[in-house]
Amino acid sequence: MTDTSNFTFYQRMTLYAAAACFADTVTFPLDLAKVRLQVQSGAKGSGLKYKSLLHTIKTVAKEEGPRALYKGLVPGLQRQMCFASVKFGLYDSVKDFYLGLLHGTSSSSESLASLLFSSPSSEIIASPHSFIVLKKAEEGSNVMVRIAAGLTTGFLAVFVAQPTDVVKIRFQASQGVIGEHRSVAKEYATIVKQEGVAGLWKGTTPNCLRNGFINCGEIVVYDSVKDFFIKKQIMNDNVYCHFSSGAIAGFCATVIASPFDVIKTRYMSAAKGEYSSVTHVALETLKEGPLAFYKGFFPSFYRIATWNIVLWISFEQLKILTRKVRESGVVESTIVRPIHAQSKISSHDE
Repeated sequence: MTDTSNFTFYQRMTLYAAAACFADTVTFPLDLAKVRLQVQSGAKGSGLKYKSLLHTIKTVAKEEGPRALYKGLVPGLQRQMCFASVKFGLYDSVKDFYLGLLHGTSSSSESLASLLFSSPSSEIIASPHSFIVLKKAEEGSNVMVRIAAGLTTGFLAVFVAQPTDVVKIRFQASQGVIGEHRSVAKEYATIVKQEGVAGLWKGTTPNCLRNGFINCGEIVVYDSVKDFFIKKQIMNDNVYCHFSSGAIAGFCATVIASPFDVIKTRYMSAAKGEYSSVTHVALETLKEGPLAFYKGFFPSFYRIATWNIVLWISFEQLKILTRKVRESGVVESTIVRPIHAQSKISSHDE
């Protein structure tokens, strides 16, 4: 996939967070339009304020000012720094851990800190034999291992970043000239005051489901499609491959996650007491017809596909740049060399 075996835990987290923040900034107006389309109630054609992606963007810009298209950007970037760094940054390590359990190269009692704060396979294996076993297992790993890793990191990321997501959606869903939510800090405080600390984790269940599955649609599909293109020599490992893989990943993620996304958005943007539970939101949405779960699908697709394309191209380029900088000697490498490379050096010395 996106080979990060020579990067430390902190370097992986930083690269993914930087790429995700850039992608969020580029696609934020699309995200705001998607949220506005999802939270409005009623059947299609019954006098809805927002009628399409472009109509929503034009209406918001006209009525609330162009700056309103970036309502919630600050908590959005806060979210990506927490969320993307966890769900993407830990994916390789979690995948290797599951592969190790599956093929007997790691133990279920292995330290969680050892799993999370080490680099992927080439740096955590204790012997050359184990390294070879794990690399062969990774090459032949079935998609279920990748899905399990994607679900795991997706769920974990939600618990870390949920408060930032709640605040972001509150900003985006609010209509009117900027100033209703005077600051991000005040919005956090207002939620705690009115709804308690638990209010910051409102909608965690649908968000876990949504992000667990969307993570599979994003990183697992990108992982698999990119590997397929390269191994079948359909494309080389270049920007065209990254663009195509990101677009396919974005489409799959949208199809999988759209129902969860609608429920999550309505629940998290609702006033206190409007909905009694996630099930209540789902039932009320169903009254509008099954297609209500795919409200805002095309804006969501445009946003998620564009976000994935920008994310993966940015990440791959940042990865290449980081390696070039490190190899040029501008910064001193702190990476532990892969076991198989160390073994070759040792055998040569002998």
